[in-house]
Amino acid sequence: MKKRITLVSLVALGCLSVGCSSSRDIQVKGEILGAASQQSMLVEFWELNSTEQNKVHSMTVAAPGSFEETVPLEGDTLLVRVIADADGNEACSAGESWGESIAQIVDEEAPLEVSVSLSSAACDTSEIGR
Repeated sequence: MKKRITLVSLVALGCLSVGCSSSRDIQVKGEILGAASQQSMLVEFWELNSTEQNKVHSMTVAAPGSFEETVPLEGDTLLVRVIADADGNEACSAGESWGESIAQIVDEEAPLEVSVSLSSAACDTSEIGR
């Protein structure tokens, strides 16, 4: 009995020290559509739910085209935002092409497919997390 209590205590202590969550890894297959740019592109992955919007991952790609990435996600809704980040400030600035797409997880075993079209439209000042 004493060994079982010690084991449970160690597992609980481990969760407190490294953080336990209910997130799982989701494979995202994406396509960025738009004119080739001379700067790298920032790809942000945001988890959306009814009360919060959290950036869960980001990466850079060299140019429009296909990408694959594994993203930790707790919920079922993912927003993918792409910014042709000419000034390198990791935010959408005036004159930078950008786009976003929202995808719902339907099948946890299949890759989540998204397509993001870049636009030169002005950045939305009410952007998530900004």
